[in-house]
Amino acid sequence: RQLFDQAKDKELSCWLDTGTVQRILRNQLNPEQIMRSRWILTWKDDPDAPDGRKAKARLVVLGFTDPQLETLERDSPTLTRDGRMIVLQTVASRRWRLQSFDIKTAFLRGKEDQPRCLGMEPPPELRKKLGLTDEEVCQLAGNAYGRVDAPLIFFRKLVHEMKKVNLYQNPLDPCVFVCKRSETSDVIEGVVGVHVDDGVGGGNEFFNRCIDKLQKVLPFGSHKFDSFVFTGIHLRQESDFSIRMSQTEYVERIPEICLSKERRLEATQSVTEPERLALRSLIGGLQYAATCTRPDIAARVGWLQSQINKATVNTLREANSFLKAVSYT
Repeated sequence: RQLFDQAKDKELSCWLDTGTVQRILRNQLNPEQIMRSRWILTWKDDPDAPDGRKAKARLVVLGFTDPQLETLERDSPTLTRDGRMIVLQTVASRRWRLQSFDIKTAFLRGKEDQPRCLGMEPPPELRKKLGLTDEEVCQLAGNAYGRVDAPLIFFRKLVHEMKKVNLYQNPLDPCVFVCKRSETSDVIEGVVGVHVDDGVGGGNEFFNRCIDKLQKVLPFGSHKFDSFVFTGIHLRQESDFSIRMSQTEYVERIPEICLSKERRLEATQSVTEPERLALRSLIGGLQYAATCTRPDIAARVGWLQSQINKATVNTLREANSFLKAVSYT
């Protein structure tokens, strides 16, 4: 509890440092404009922590209560598979050092182009930190976790800051940025692909200086080189600058479908809806691996997918056996 209290205080400091909220009288807002909030508390792997994990607290607003939920523009682009592969191939071909970064508290960065008057019912910890009375709530002055348009607001902020440090959007993929000394230059100094708040790429010394400038405006939570995990894919650059992609750990974390000894014996029985849902989840996890790093399993995954609507207990057993086989190869 003490660790999570510290994590909460750290999260609230980020909210205040980025100017996300400010105090406002409750009666200045329509009750529909005041969204509820809640804490999301999780353990995060941390090799530097004494027990290998650290407490993480995230404060989110309940965005589904936004009064303009149905009319808001919210679609934000994400890095395509082709875009990611082009970035990695460019880094390998140019013999640049592979690197990745993630932007700290990304969804607290940026503001709407046309600000709306939105409020938030703060948790007790934030109410105490701001010294709010019962007649006061928080007004959302900036972006926040939980807002349905949060990814789009952050992406627009990212594009704006990228351009200021000589990282320009590729016209064929909005999440691929090319580093050039000017927007009209034909000389590429580096390349980076962005998936929400995670980036991967590489470049020469000029590119590295640009990334350093970006980090001063959008602080990084981590900045890694040579070997790391990006969107569930482990990337490792070899001594000849080639890049190896692997999803071993990702596949090993896909949960098996839970079947009791008695249930396994009912091979021809149709599956229950919870079992069908578990089968969909398993297939979805394997599908991501098949499209990224394991094309050899694509045919079998496709066959399993075709069995979902007519699945039996035997289908579940076959799915579990296939998952084990994929994990071991």
